[in-house]
Amino acid sequence: MRALAKSAVGLLLAVGYVSSALGQSGVQWHPNIEGAKSLAAQSGQLVMVYFWAPWCPVCFPTERDVLSQPNVATSIHAAFVAVKVNYDEAPELVRHCGVRSLPAIVVLTPEGMPLDRVEGRLAPQELVNRLGAVAANARKPVQPQPVQPQPVQPQPVQPQPVQPQPPLQSNYTPASQGVQQAPAAQQNPPLGLDGYCAVSLSDDLLAARRRWVLGQKAHGVIHRGRTYLFADAEKAARFFQDPDRYAPVLSGQDVVLAVDEGRYVSGQREHGAFFGHRVYLFSSEETLQRFENHPNRYADAAVRLAFQPVPPR
Repeated sequence: MRALAKSAVGLLLAVGYVSSALGQSGVQWHPNIEGAKSLAAQSGQLVMVYFWAPWCPVCFPTERDVLSQPNVATSIHAAFVAVKVNYDEAPELVRHCGVRSLPAIVVLTPEGMPLDRVEGRLAPQELVNRLGAVAANARKPVQPQPVQPQPVQPQPVQPQPVQPQPPLQSNYTPASQGVQQAPAAQQNPPLGLDGYCAVSLSDDLLAARRRWVLGQKAHGVIHRGRTYLFADAEKAARFFQDPDRYAPVLSGQDVVLAVDEGRYVSGQREHGAFFGHRVYLFSSEETLQRFENHPNRYADAAVRLAFQPVPPR
């Protein structure tokens, strides 16, 4: 599987504005997050954290076309202490702010509590309006509400019998080239990611650490018409809490064919890419290349298609 973000870095370097774009922003950045929180507490402002990465294909146009605009910078400075954070260098802050794709702007209180998060690129005026609304709402005084004492009525506790739950019966058995469907009658939807553990593959955002690990039949979850198997119960639980974070976009269908031609064709692992920390699968190198030429257009369209039912294989 190809890491699209890495190839995007080469493209940006080729056109020669990676380093210059960083210096064009009109926003004055505080050097670190703790200092920004302290200054915001003293000045009665909020903290605006801008997450970027050198491999992010949208970050540099965002700084050049949005954050460098005078009206954007003025509105930010009026209500926020701004700090720019390299995504790869602040994993704890990334998790605390819930950032899953770049670029991202997160508004924090001076105490560090997240108030709002914007991921992806916005037009300059849209960003001004969004940040202005967050700042105005934060300034609203809190009206105390009278507390009415409520009598506590003891409730008898009725024991509930625990029904043992059998493991997911997937009707799939591992083989030397991955997981294949057994000849038994199908009871579960087809496998996603050929039976490999989606959490092991996607949870570490560093491409060098991504691992293809076969899942186990005892640890399976059905999601959007696919059966996903996991290496252990803990990874299955993490998937179950936020399945769309880990599952391939459009349940592994070729996004390019779905968007351009309205056809749902299953993608293959050998024609795959990571973009915005999501897995995309394609049916051929040709559709993968079309995606790499216009990743944001297809990613945005895929979000809309995700709310429509995806035909089975």
